[in-house]
Amino acid sequence: MTTYKVKIKERYIEELKSSKDLILAIQLSRIVNSLRSNFRSYINVSNKDDLLDLKDRMDLLLIHGAMLYEAIHEFSSISKRLSKLDFWKKNTEQIKRLQRENNDKDSFTNIVLKSIRNKIFFHFDREVVIESLRNFNLHDEPVFILGKSILRKDMRYSLADDLVLTYLVNLYPKFNDMYQRYEETRKKIVELSDTTCSVFDSIIGELLKDKLDSIKED
Repeated sequence: MTTYKVKIKERYIEELKSSKDLILAIQLSRIVNSLRSNFRSYINVSNKDDLLDLKDRMDLLLIHGAMLYEAIHEFSSISKRLSKLDFWKKNTEQIKRLQRENNDKDSFTNIVLKSIRNKIFFHFDREVVIESLRNFNLHDEPVFILGKSILRKDMRYSLADDLVLTYLVNLYPKFNDMYQRYEETRKKIVELSDTTCSVFDSIIGELLKDKLDSIKED
């Protein structure tokens, strides 16, 4: 199996141990790793026709949204340090996009991603349940638990998932149809994540330019 490695050149190792550029590059690398690792897990939940798998995918998407909010917020906090980079001067549209997402109170990031981070995933707010119940169409016998077997590891509390989904899609009511709202939210998260990772990749590359060697191993 072929592997590709990019190594720090030996003559720069001591210098980079105390380098602000290396520290920042590793900080951004951790963010990109987390976003891409989560997304790989998201697309690898294989059976899209299985209701439990679909609910697992929704959880992974929520985790991604929460991490993406943190990534964009972090980008804003380090922007002043990056403004002298060539990348910053040549890619103003991408940079302005991320800055708008952070600064505009009505942006997708500050309406949807912030709520995912603060109310749904990192904090399990009681108010989310109360508000979702008001908007949820409770039919005669709503499914409270869904399982593939009698084993607890194979089950999910389905009603809790449905209420979270109700809350999520009402944050971004661009369409009347609930499925369309979820799909639009999903697409926005994926597209914004791709932009964020692309910007961070370029910044990392410039911070460490001329200090790295590429190696291909068979």
